[in-house]
Amino acid sequence: MTIGKNAFANCTKLKKVTVNGNKLKTIGKNAFYKCGSYNNAIFTLTLEGTTAPTMGEDVFTDSGKKGCYVAVKDLNTVIA
Repeated sequence: MTIGKNAFANCTKLKKVTVNGNKLKTIGKNAFYKCGSYNNAIFTLTLEGTTAPTMGEDVFTDSGKKGCYVAVKDLNTVIA
């Protein structure tokens, strides 16, 4: 599974995305560009699998006026 290039770009009110399982292989360039930029939000991407996806350039550029976080369910996701 892939989250493609610019998939959620300019979704300024999108504040949280949770991806289940180990099927996510890649997140494309600018996939979450400017997400959560409306009303000083914090943008959070939660990965619930154990395999970290490959990420393109600038995946989170200008996302979350107060911050942008990648949360994981399994520490091995970060170590991978």
